Amino acid sequence: MRDYVSNLINTSTDTPDVVILKGTIGTGGNPGYLPTSGYETGWAYRVITAGTYAGNKCNVDDLLIAVANAVNG
Repeated sequence: MRDYVSNLINTSTDTPDVVILKGTIGTGGNPGYLPTSGYETGWAYRVITAGTYAGNKCNVDDLLIAVANAVNG
């Protein structure tokens, strides 16, 4: 069952309604930054330090979710 679920998650880029938590954004975050290239639809990052990310004011526990694939790869 675990392999079945892992396979579904790994192929989820074909399904636009899937959100994949990629990490956190903020002090001590992982990766600690918002990627500017290479991201895919559905990738999500949880804000752990309030601040401005991608030009938007964010609070702790906000989610930043890509709604389109990166056009630059």
